[in-house]
Amino acid sequence: MQQRERVEKLFPAKTNSFYDTMTSHGGMAGFRVPEYQRTYDWKPEEQIKRLLEDCLNGFYYLSDSNNAEKYTFLATIILVLEESETSFDGTSLSVVDGQQRLTTLILVCCTLIEEILLHSEDGTNLANLKRKTVLWVKKEVEYVCDELFSCVIGEFRGRGEKFPFPRIVRIEKDYRARTEVDADYRSTIGSFLMNFAIFYNKQGEYPFNPEPKTDSAEENRYFRNYKYIKGQLHRVYEDNAATNGTIKDIEYEQIQCSDFQKKPLRDLFKKINVLTDIEDQNRAISDIAKDYNSSGLIRLLLFSHYLMDHVVLTRVETSDEDSAFDIFDALNTTGEPLTALETFKPRIIHFENEKSGYRNSESEQFFERTEKYLNDKYQETEKRQNATKDLIITFAFYLEGHKLSRDLASQRSYLRNIFDKASLKMKRKIVESIAEVAEFRYKYWKSKDIPNLKTISEKQNDILKLCCKFISDMGTSMALPILARYWVECQENDPDMFVDSAKAVTAFLVLRRSATGGTAGIDTDFKKIIKEDSICLGSKGSNPLPSLQELKTILRKYLEAPKIGVKSKEDWINKASNRGLAEHSAHLCRFLILAASHNARPNSKKAGFLIRRDIIPSTHINFLNHETWESKKYASLEHVAPQAYQENDNWDDEIYKNPYIHNTVGNLTLLPRKENSIIGNSSWNKKKIFYDALSSDKHTKRQELLSKAKKLGFSFSKISEELIQNQDSLYILSPLNKVEKWDAEFIKKRTNNILELAWDEIAPWLSY
Repeated sequence: MQQRERVEKLFPAKTNSFYDTMTSHGGMAGFRVPEYQRTYDWKPEEQIKRLLEDCLNGFYYLSDSNNAEKYTFLATIILVLEESETSFDGTSLSVVDGQQRLTTLILVCCTLIEEILLHSEDGTNLANLKRKTVLWVKKEVEYVCDELFSCVIGEFRGRGEKFPFPRIVRIEKDYRARTEVDADYRSTIGSFLMNFAIFYNKQGEYPFNPEPKTDSAEENRYFRNYKYIKGQLHRVYEDNAATNGTIKDIEYEQIQCSDFQKKPLRDLFKKINVLTDIEDQNRAISDIAKDYNSSGLIRLLLFSHYLMDHVVLTRVETSDEDSAFDIFDALNTTGEPLTALETFKPRIIHFENEKSGYRNSESEQFFERTEKYLNDKYQETEKRQNATKDLIITFAFYLEGHKLSRDLASQRSYLRNIFDKASLKMKRKIVESIAEVAEFRYKYWKSKDIPNLKTISEKQNDILKLCCKFISDMGTSMALPILARYWVECQENDPDMFVDSAKAVTAFLVLRRSATGGTAGIDTDFKKIIKEDSICLGSKGSNPLPSLQELKTILRKYLEAPKIGVKSKEDWINKASNRGLAEHSAHLCRFLILAASHNARPNSKKAGFLIRRDIIPSTHINFLNHETWESKKYASLEHVAPQAYQENDNWDDEIYKNPYIHNTVGNLTLLPRKENSIIGNSSWNKKKIFYDALSSDKHTKRQELLSKAKKLGFSFSKISEELIQNQDSLYILSPLNKVEKWDAEFIKKRTNNILELAWDEIAPWLSY
């Protein structure tokens, strides 16, 4: 509250009617939508519907004599006084917040003008009214339409001539000027409003039915909204008739002609005084209150007055854009806040325009790339907002190892400061780097379809996808600046180096998390790797990319540090074997089990164990790949000895006396989710039959095992039996077939066996 009061003291807010807002600054207010602002994208069934309902219900409540001062408040708009619109003689106001509301209200004004002109020209509407009443109503029509038009179109005046200008334009596409030669309106709204001005001034054919000139989504959205508003406001004339459209009608109470005599509504009329005699005025009001034919037109006139005079906006004007954004955040106005990238864009445009121009510059191309990746992947505004924050955090680490919060003000300030301090060359490098990080995140972070690199082998592409998907599933976003750096510099010249860097980071993540169990300290290590070991690009863009061997040396340094203490295979196994890893990360455990099982077979001399010595690799034991990682076959982590002690199933008490044993990798295997839920907390003897059946590749053996289970008193439901019969062979379960006793001692030994084989597969990625 104190912050709000400070803001209001520094920047006094003006609360005005909609009409006074649009015609402020002596009638010469001209609103401009900056380049960084989104296009007009309100949805009819959501925001527009709500705005119309608010206004029409407020209008209805005015018919209650107790609501004589009823207003509809449409929140705050934030504007920046501009001086850059050199061809415009009025007051140029850049819209930081409020574009969607102002645009919608302007469209409402246009549709009201259309409806009023259309129905006032129809002789049947006024046919039953007395001559004096008709005289007054026509004056009211003329006045209302001119006032509504003033909200939509301003006018340059001079030497007895008038030249119209749209009240709202887009900065990058429209140029307002006194002459037709100098003015240019290429935006959807700019050209629409100028066409509307021609229609109104020439009093053209009705109705005014503009159509999109292109197939662009922006234009189609704009004209869709216009037609929706027109359809809904026609209901005001038609006594609330349904539009029969595909979009849900707005909900509001309709004022009836008998209400026109009520003082709050009567007071809305501005030209009733053309009837100079008070008795004539009373008779005219009584006349329209009894005439159903004219009621629709009168309602349109009254609602137009209400819209202009009783719909209220609070207007905050500053001369500084940065202050405007701060006010925007402090006041927490309606609508989605602009991201740091959207507020950064004007700085880039201004910089390039001072050089050789933003249009067709590399900066424009890079910024469009950034916007494309964000818009393509994140259709919902809130998700796109969050993705933009995450992108800037990654970029700050990528550039200079800077830890940046998700706070909008901090992100805006950071981008502004690094850009202002940068050299000309580095300014452009910053814009390019944001695009590159955005593209990397788009392709490799939480992506459903990681692309192949064209010049490397299928095997290398597969391991790259596996590593990126694993890092993504682990949520280790701190790895992204490192990977992005190698991707940017290696994807074309040395793509194998990029793949090997991803393998090195993956190995570091697996070994580091396994050694400690949790995530404590890992982000700090990544920050140091990025900044202190100069993986980041550097604020001057001058940090050389470490070689692959240098990267591996850096990563091993953090594993070998005293707090982790992994200098050898024995060190790592000793630490990881005493961690209840399943409690911390199912993804990590899955990776370890797949790595251990990769190109390994059951040890014929040690039941339940795997061996890789003298094994020829084959497809059915190729577990460490992207397809298997994504496959449903091994999607879930199964605790062999259940997580909770099952007294009736004779599980070894020692498993549960030590708090971590049942969560070590030795007590885990992988199953499809449905099969996992079926076997759940069963006894070892039942699970053993279940595993044996699923690992078999013969229907007859599976049937024999189901029969054996029944003889031993173990029953499976019909659905369970069908799953067992129809599931692909789960070869990863085959080592468990001959294990007679599942106890704490066996779990410890199996843990060591899995870790040994996993190390042998993963550690070479770090040159151990």
